[in-house]
Amino acid sequence: MKAKLCKPFIYFLLISLSIQGSMAQEQGTPAYTPKAVKVFENGTYITGAYTITSLRAGLFDKVKDYEVIATIPSHQPERIRYELSTLTMPDGRVYQQLIIWNLEEEIPRRELEMVAEAREHTPYISELATRRADWMRLCNAHNAGALVNNLYAEYGFYYNHKPMVTGREAIASEYRYMDDPNYLLTLTPINVLPVTPTLAYEIGQCSGSYPGKYVIVWQKEEDGVWRILLDSNI
Repeated sequence: MKAKLCKPFIYFLLISLSIQGSMAQEQGTPAYTPKAVKVFENGTYITGAYTITSLRAGLFDKVKDYEVIATIPSHQPERIRYELSTLTMPDGRVYQQLIIWNLEEEIPRRELEMVAEAREHTPYISELATRRADWMRLCNAHNAGALVNNLYAEYGFYYNHKPMVTGREAIASEYRYMDDPNYLLTLTPINVLPVTPTLAYEIGQCSGSYPGKYVIVWQKEEDGVWRILLDSNI
């Protein structure tokens, strides 16, 4: 009689293998999906496995320590996993990573990543909580335009398994379904990782009209207001 593996065990095995793979990859060249995206702190991004690998060459060849802070399965855990992690370099510099892993192939591959050098900061989690509450209030007021204009950076990004959506007008158009009076959404953070005084990664759980996970990169702009640089809900 053939043994059967229950889904929870399969999901646990996939996550365990992908964690091991991510740690091993940091000692060499990480694998990327063909249309992978790399987002930068300055509000730009590049696409393509070759382009990202070429840019990365030599930057992270020697990693002293790799620490996975959090690994969070998506609502399709056999396909997508989110990771927050820390790279410590031999010279003491520390980088913090936000990674969306694609698990569809035998070897996990990065579909999206952001890597930023960590800098000292004072606590600001409560400020992000206020802005998150603003996001929910405007979303549930069914005005996608007001939501995006208030909460998103002028050249912010929205990523959802397709070419990157860039800029407030395009994001508001993508979010037109929120104008439906029956649409309601709650965001509950699972892990918030402050990186610098002006940058933080957040992964959380949506509930209501959409039951999946969400990813937000918060950035504090020159006017002192926290806005969303990157939004993803794959």
